[in-house]
Amino acid sequence: MYDGSDVYVAVGVSIGDILDLEVLADLNIPVNHIYGEANAPGWALWGWFDEATLATGIDRDDLDAQGMRNGFRRPAVGSQGFELDAVITQAMIDDIFDAEGNLDLFVIWALWGDSDDDDEVTGLDVTLINQWLFDQWRVENELAPQFNVTLNFIAADVDVDGVLTGLDATLINQWLFDRWREENELTPQFHTVLGRRLP
Repeated sequence: MYDGSDVYVAVGVSIGDILDLEVLADLNIPVNHIYGEANAPGWALWGWFDEATLATGIDRDDLDAQGMRNGFRRPAVGSQGFELDAVITQAMIDDIFDAEGNLDLFVIWALWGDSDDDDEVTGLDVTLINQWLFDQWRVENELAPQFNVTLNFIAADVDVDGVLTGLDATLINQWLFDRWREENELTPQFHTVLGRRLP
């Protein structure tokens, strides 16, 4: 398993077991989110990705546009990564482990609120979330989706409640408004934190 600083950690596992994540915690390799502060959004743990689930089939220009960072290819927006708490099965070993029985996993981080993974939080992220929510409403009402938006749901879920709602879009808007106020030497109004579970 590789963290963002190219540190490699070997984690042993047997069929019927899950990965021993305490090994990662002992080495200060994060297995969860880095929560934000009022003036900095922090980073969402997008997931641990193997070579197959990284965005290998995307055109190089698109990869660069998505922000290939730290020498790693970015996953396709919408990808969820490898489930660290998955029970290892023989089928999994046959499918995604290499011939020596190894599976290289790479941690990928996303900026909280950056729903399109372009490495910045902007009004476009809010627009995309609203379009996705509108499409969900249309589907629930037996109408065809209009926008067919694909998002990084983990980064977009800025209140960290596991559900993407209008509240997430509102929080990002508040955060952006406070950044605008700061840039114009005004006092922030909302002090919104992206990537913090609300009480």
